[in-house]
Amino acid sequence: MGVHHLWKVLKPFVRATFVFVFDGPGRPNIKRGRQVRPYVWWTHVVEELIHAFGFSLHHAPGEAEAELADLNNRRIVDAVITSDNDAFVFGAQQVIRPIPCAERRTPSSNLCGDEFEFYSAAQIYENLHLTRGGLILFALLCGGDYDSGIPHCGPAVSIGLSRCGYGDELANKPDGLGPDVDEETQGDPQASTQGFFDRWRQAVYHELVTNDHQHLPSRQPSIATSIQALRFPDPRVLSLYTAPLVSKADHYSLSWYLVREPLLTSIRDFWVIFPAIILRMLYCPLTLYNHELRRLLSPSLQVTITHIAWKLRKGRWRTRYGDTRQPKLTFNTSALLTLMGLSSQEQDNVTHVWVPMHALPNELRPGPLADHQLEVAQSSRSQMKAETIKQGRVLYLILISRDLRAQQ
Repeated sequence: MGVHHLWKVLKPFVRATFVFVFDGPGRPNIKRGRQVRPYVWWTHVVEELIHAFGFSLHHAPGEAEAELADLNNRRIVDAVITSDNDAFVFGAQQVIRPIPCAERRTPSSNLCGDEFEFYSAAQIYENLHLTRGGLILFALLCGGDYDSGIPHCGPAVSIGLSRCGYGDELANKPDGLGPDVDEETQGDPQASTQGFFDRWRQAVYHELVTNDHQHLPSRQPSIATSIQALRFPDPRVLSLYTAPLVSKADHYSLSWYLVREPLLTSIRDFWVIFPAIILRMLYCPLTLYNHELRRLLSPSLQVTITHIAWKLRKGRWRTRYGDTRQPKLTFNTSALLTLMGLSSQEQDNVTHVWVPMHALPNELRPGPLADHQLEVAQSSRSQMKAETIKQGRVLYLILISRDLRAQQ
């Protein structure tokens, strides 16, 4: 679903706030065999822009994905927006994943805006019978950020072993059996780290050779041999999944739950981005619409709507909306320029913004026809008739086909 459609679903139920989480100094230095850059030059610029638009920032002690998963698992945040597949391995419960252009359902959808998919740990368990422990084993077998996995061990075998419960055994390994335990000082050899992994490997070896649980596509003796020869899994890699470096339980800010407005004086440093500011206002629950003054008002921002027109989108957006007319609003931004400390005489104080139908204030919607999005077939365009409807001081130009008129 598109980002605007995603907000349309969420807006009636929640007042969403967003927290951007950045990697910290304790993240692994090598991922997928490559050195991780410790610093990116544009990071501070992005942080300033995020703060300027009223969003929250948080620096994780280690990996951002692990931090987000932990926050989601403890219900501090409702969902994680990420394209990293390791989020569920780290313990996330709800993930909103941006769909890359190459994975869109139709080639034409590549031309449009953002699209997302929603996943949950409950759905994964319901459909694949995989717990977090199963997902950890899947990542270890198939390979992930920290290890290349077992050669020739594909998803079918990995899922089969995970369904046998071997992943849960790794995930629930007693804390005293960590990778740094000294076997000689443990006392009981059977309780040592090496003893635990030896027993675990023997059980997995037996399953791969016999397929007793019937969860594997077939017997896999070659993979069984590899697991024994490689002394799989590496305890240190396992600990990166089961016990990642995350913040303490109380290390989060209550300000994350506050809805904050853009800071115009800070945004000015990035040049004037009026369309983004206006859309931010429309999606903010603090914004009200004054029908008499035709103004969008929030505690510290205001813009005046001077015109609204319903037009067909062109170019790449025509692929998405077709013959459904979309609202294009014209705003007078003199008040924003004044708040920024800029002269409205020196700057263009008129901005045009395409606004999604659901983001419009109720007073700006053209009645019941908006619920049907004024869908008019192109073949009947010649039969359409223009009708002007006046509601208060706002004029709506709506094209109504004879067929729709006959239905009323």
